[in-house]
Amino acid sequence: MTSPTEARKTIVRQMARYGMIPAMCADKSNDMLLGIAAMMVGHRRSQGKLEADEIIQLGEMEKLVAEIKRVS
Repeated sequence: MTSPTEARKTIVRQMARYGMIPAMCADKSNDMLLGIAAMMVGHRRSQGKLEADEIIQLGEMEKLVAEIKRVS
């Protein structure tokens, strides 16, 4: 099991894929970051730019957010 702090760091690192630096993530909740990532995946999918691992990564982010909620 990952600590909530480590899980948050992983989520923030994954947001870099969508151009978000850690400072941009600082004032956003884990749910907000997950929502932004989901919107970006949907947008990239509609544009035909979705990379093969993005849906998998989104699922992993969803599990991390759920884990953080469970232990908090």
